[in-house]
Amino acid sequence: MLKRIIAPLFNILTPLNNVIAKKKRIVLYSNLGFRDNVLSLANYLIEHHVTDQYECVFISNKFYRNFKGIKNVKVTSPLLGIYYFLTSKYFFYCFGKYPIKPSPEQIVVNLGHGMPIKKIGNSEEKRKNIDYNYFNYVLSYSSYFDQIIMDSFGAEGKQLMHFGAPRNDELFVQEEINEEPRKVIWMPTYQEERTAQFLAPFTDKQVLDELDAFLQARNCILYIKPHPLEKRTFSKSDTTNIKFITDDIILQKYSSLYTCLAEMSGLITDYSSISIDYLLLNRPIAYIFSNEAVYRRERGFNFDDLDEITAGVTIKTIEDFNQFIDVVCRIQPDRFINKRKTLISKFHKYRDGDNTHRILESIGVRDND
Repeated sequence: MLKRIIAPLFNILTPLNNVIAKKKRIVLYSNLGFRDNVLSLANYLIEHHVTDQYECVFISNKFYRNFKGIKNVKVTSPLLGIYYFLTSKYFFYCFGKYPIKPSPEQIVVNLGHGMPIKKIGNSEEKRKNIDYNYFNYVLSYSSYFDQIIMDSFGAEGKQLMHFGAPRNDELFVQEEINEEPRKVIWMPTYQEERTAQFLAPFTDKQVLDELDAFLQARNCILYIKPHPLEKRTFSKSDTTNIKFITDDIILQKYSSLYTCLAEMSGLITDYSSISIDYLLLNRPIAYIFSNEAVYRRERGFNFDDLDEITAGVTIKTIEDFNQFIDVVCRIQPDRFINKRKTLISKFHKYRDGDNTHRILESIGVRDND
């Protein structure tokens, strides 16, 4: 409703934006909860005392962290945030955007939310004529992804920033994991329509209970995190070693999803860009490709062969699942170590925890460290 009301206003805001003076202010925006790259960037601005030098405004429909009492930090809603876009020099976003072209005095950075395995933006047939280029710069982890990013956002080569995402920096807060219990997180990407059960191949309670018993025997905990946009509810499981978690649950304990991910000994996912990020840790990854034919036909992938971007077993049966857990628990050998190393060097220009510093430095923002 709000979007329909204010949409006509954006037609006049680009020329207006060009004549409004900009303050030395940093603004972070997300209309799908204040999380992901903007949350990681916010954490950095605070921890590295950038907020001592710059007024910072965080804009979202939902906040998981309380920013009250932090010097020079203000939070506001997406509607009121329009004012801060129009009056600020630096603007970052990852979910949603204001369809206002940057003025010559502004620097607007599209942080995105990962390197897309599935088609997004202008690469999708039904969205190919939509203008997504409302930024000066957009992230591309390496030259390998340049054409995909340009095609997705209608971007030019000069707009590409060859840096990793702020959220990836938080993967490096945790050293190699040796303690028990082992932890595995299962994170499927969003699918508008699922023709298969969400937990396939675990389609009934008896099988789920058997998996729970197997995990207990291996001293391993499986965390299942549905995508925030999943239009379904998940009943609380009475299993011991299988736990459903959400962003709310994670952010009660961790500063971000990725500081949680850094503690995981293994990842299970599908077409999510998180698999590209998790490669940086060179830990076991498994894939469950539900509805692949439907997904390829209706949404499409940026790769003809998914084997080009995967480095782990594809789980099709319960036995495959159990074998992956044994790899995580170091009972069976990890056959994909070298392939992960190959993909890491191909996908990531930088393989450390310093991307946020590079992004800020490249646009003239200095920290106090």
